[in-house]
Amino acid sequence: MKLLYLNLLSKGLNEINNIESSEKHAPEGNIKIDKKEAVKASLDYLSGHNPLGVKIMEQEDFHNLLEYTYHLVEKDEVPENIKRLRQINIPNRLIIYTYYLLHQKLYTTKSIRGYFIDFLKAVFIQLNGTEKSTLKTKFSTRPSSYEADMKKMSR
Repeated sequence: MKLLYLNLLSKGLNEINNIESSEKHAPEGNIKIDKKEAVKASLDYLSGHNPLGVKIMEQEDFHNLLEYTYHLVEKDEVPENIKRLRQINIPNRLIIYTYYLLHQKLYTTKSIRGYFIDFLKAVFIQLNGTEKSTLKTKFSTRPSSYEADMKKMSR
């Protein structure tokens, strides 16, 4: 009986070790899928309407934004040949904070990856007049009306 128990215990520990090992060595493809899912979940509201009922951005711009952001998180660089987005109908601080939340989801609160700031400047025409140093300083600043605005947004 004791030997049977030890064998079962040993099998159970081996299975746990195998699971942990396979999680540590997940194929690169799975990691990319998780990043893409994080991007889609973080940016999805931008395909809808702002609290005033105005469409936030055109569908083509939203599609381009997703593609640019997928490249950003998969390659850790700003994509080349970006077609800058037209003015979108949400405040700058909400755009910036949205990308902070994505950054936090993917990389926790470790130091800000500079290419995220470069990306914001490269993609959003409405951030033209904002200095990179200001973007970096304001990156993690939650807009005062964030929760209320997000509740009012429709997808």
